[in-house]
Amino acid sequence: MLEAEINAEQGACIGSIEKSSGLYLSKTSLNLSGSGDYLAAIGTINGTDSDLFLKNSRINIALRSDDSTCIGALRGRTDLGIDHSSATLENAGNKALIFGGYKQITSIEMDKADIRIDVHNDLNRDTYAEDEDFTIKGGRVRCMINGKEFKRKVDFE
Repeated sequence: MLEAEINAEQGACIGSIEKSSGLYLSKTSLNLSGSGDYLAAIGTINGTDSDLFLKNSRINIALRSDDSTCIGALRGRTDLGIDHSSATLENAGNKALIFGGYKQITSIEMDKADIRIDVHNDLNRDTYAEDEDFTIKGGRVRCMINGKEFKRKVDFE
C-alpha cells in the first residue's frame, strides 16, 4: 500500500503541479490525503492533460481544499478509466471536485467499479463532465453532494 499526505499551498500527491500527467495503475492500493489551497490527489493542477487508468486497484482519497480535484486536471482535460476497482473519494472546499477540473473536457468511464463519492462545495456538483461523457457499466456508484444523494445511471448490459 502506498500512503501519501500533502499539506501545502499547492501540490499533487501523485502527478504534477505544472505539467500534464499520465498514469496506469494496476493491482495497487493507495491512501492519499491532503489540505491546502490548490490540490490534485492524482493528476495535475496547471497541466493541460491528465490521463489515468485504474485497474484491479483500491484507492482512498480525502482532501480539504477550496480549489481541488481528487482525480484529474484541475485546469485542463481529464480522461479517466476505472476498471474492476474500488474507490472512496472525499473532498471539501468552495470549488472542490471529485473528477476533472473546471472545464467540461472531462471523460470518465467506469467498468465494474465500486465507487463512493462524498463532496461538499459551493458548486453543487462532483464534476463538470457532461452526462454523455460519464459512463458506468456494471458495478455501483454512491454519490453524495452536499449531504444529498445524487443518482448516476448505471448500465448493466
